[in-house]
Amino acid sequence: MNLTSLTPTILALALCASAVSPGALAGQEPASDSEVRWSLSQVHALAFERSPRLAAARSRAMAAQARIPQAGALPDPQLQIGVSNLELPGLSATMPASMAPAIGLMQGFPFPGKRGLREEVAGFMAQSAALAVEEAEWRLRTDVSRAYFDLLKADRELEVQRSAEALLRDALLIAEALYASGGGGQTDVLRASVAVARIEGEVHRLEASRKIAAAQLNALLDYSPAWPTPTPTVPSLPVVEVPLDSLRLQALVDRPLLQAASRRVAAADASVELADRDIWPDIRVGVQYAQRPTDEGQKHMGGASVGVNLPVFAGSKQNRARDEAAAELLEARSLLADLTAMVEGDLARILADLERSRSLLELYQREILPQARATVESALSSYRSGSVDFLTLLDAEVALVRFEAEAVGLLSEYGTAVAELEATLARPFDSPQTLEWDQ
Repeated sequence: MNLTSLTPTILALALCASAVSPGALAGQEPASDSEVRWSLSQVHALAFERSPRLAAARSRAMAAQARIPQAGALPDPQLQIGVSNLELPGLSATMPASMAPAIGLMQGFPFPGKRGLREEVAGFMAQSAALAVEEAEWRLRTDVSRAYFDLLKADRELEVQRSAEALLRDALLIAEALYASGGGGQTDVLRASVAVARIEGEVHRLEASRKIAAAQLNALLDYSPAWPTPTPTVPSLPVVEVPLDSLRLQALVDRPLLQAASRRVAAADASVELADRDIWPDIRVGVQYAQRPTDEGQKHMGGASVGVNLPVFAGSKQNRARDEAAAELLEARSLLADLTAMVEGDLARILADLERSRSLLELYQREILPQARATVESALSSYRSGSVDFLTLLDAEVALVRFEAEAVGLLSEYGTAVAELEATLARPFDSPQTLEWDQ
């Protein structure tokens, strides 16, 4: 293909590059609007596009793929140029047996089966590296989801605390009005003032927590830590009600982490067979050409040779290589067994976390939060009429804030557990039911 035929393609790529948003370029961030809201799927897409971690994993996979033809290739031939049978001490080439110049070409041929085994080992390692990319994608997806839900939790807790701050300020106004009219005590005013001050401090703490969560998410997206991260929205989360045994087999079969480990076991197994063959010598075949001066002029001469390497140091080389390969095979099998046990344990833990957080969240939304809100409304109405003291109202307000914050935390835990489950199964979890969230 010549340069002329490439020109339209280059122009098309340039036009596409000019249409890409600044956020798609390394080291730059798109403009952020305080009214913009992020969805979890948008954040996942950004992470897959921008993550240096994924870029490194993909490059490792490309490098491993490029090693396959190298492993199966023949050794480079050797070209030898020299002279022989020179007269000493003058190094004259006038002797009848002198040959100048002499040219030789040597080519090595590994013992049959070695090249195929080396290529097989490289192929298994390339498959393992490609599967490691898939595992890195799922790990990144989980990390991004965790940071996303941490940010969502911080935002929602801020909303809860600011709403509670507004309610307490109203209560402070009521306490001040009652005190001014003689229907309340100064103690109520002081308690309300302290409660407002404490919640202001909690708002400041949550604002700092929000900055930390945003910085962690920005780091995963390769943005500046100070970039103003948009507000996340509550995603649609599936209701997980599947027995452990139904998911265990799928996780063991489909998890890229385990598949990559099994490929490394296969590579180690082939390496053991290769080490067994390394005791057999490789073959070297050579041809030579030389010229010899004679009285009648230059004589052209040729020759051929066959050689093998002698494993005279097998005790410290080839035999030790066998031991090394056997130990690496044992390591690979042990690692696979360890990872299998880890995946099974993680799956059981994740399902337990999902059940716990979902059941508690349903309890909070069905019973605890409605009752706590009704208690606040009743206490506020009774305080206005003088039926209850301010401490009762304050306790009701504090309890409501705590319950709402706990509900937000449960939602964050459930969303993170769903992301961990999907990474363990290596697929998005589909369910006809979705988690209800009306806070």
